[in-house]
Amino acid sequence: MNSLKENWLNAINKITLDYFIDEIENQDLLIDDLLIKYNINQNQLLANAEFMKRGMIEIYDGIYRPSDSIFRFGSESKRPRAYPLWFFAAFPDVASWYISDPNKTTNLICKATNKTEDYFEKEYNYVDRKLSFIFIKQLISYYSESTNKLQFECSRKPITMMDPEMQSQDIFYTAQDLFMAGRGQEALEKLNHLIEIFPLAKGYLLRGLVKLELKQLGCVDIQKAIDLGFYQAEEAYDKFCD
Repeated sequence: MNSLKENWLNAINKITLDYFIDEIENQDLLIDDLLIKYNINQNQLLANAEFMKRGMIEIYDGIYRPSDSIFRFGSESKRPRAYPLWFFAAFPDVASWYISDPNKTTNLICKATNKTEDYFEKEYNYVDRKLSFIFIKQLISYYSESTNKLQFECSRKPITMMDPEMQSQDIFYTAQDLFMAGRGQEALEKLNHLIEIFPLAKGYLLRGLVKLELKQLGCVDIQKAIDLGFYQAEEAYDKFCD
């Protein structure tokens, strides 16, 4: 066994078996065909898994923070049961993209693979009410090709407490709290600062919603969030901007 494979086995074993690993039959397939192939960062995956496990933001190993897309799945009620938890932890960006329109995406994958929908339903997609490993492999490959993403969210350098992205997340959640407390103008000031230093897509979405609440033009910001790949913003655009 090579050292990289051994390191991955050790990393995965840090997550309790009944919570994380038993959802697929073969750890080797997960490690070789996805985690190593796509250069998924161990510390980022583990930070995401800890976030899902505890239901709160955890700084893994004293320094590593959950990645951006995983916040959509912090609550168990927001995670479709058909999706294995390792998929959320390792590929939260793909999971978020697929959940935005699963029927459309599945149809596109059918066309790309020359498979029928019946084939997906009966043989390829669900195994014990879980998305099958082979379907997730195809989904990840299709995501990479169709979105022209050069790397996955968890393939990047992990987010640490010293990163500008970490600081931007803190500003975002402060602005969100202000907005929820009815302090829209203060939230807007925070979001203006956030977008200057780190233009997060969800920052544009929140700023657009805050502006609309303040009777200002916010749809341009919501459209910007969509342009940056934040598909959740499409629902807000349809509701407030059409």
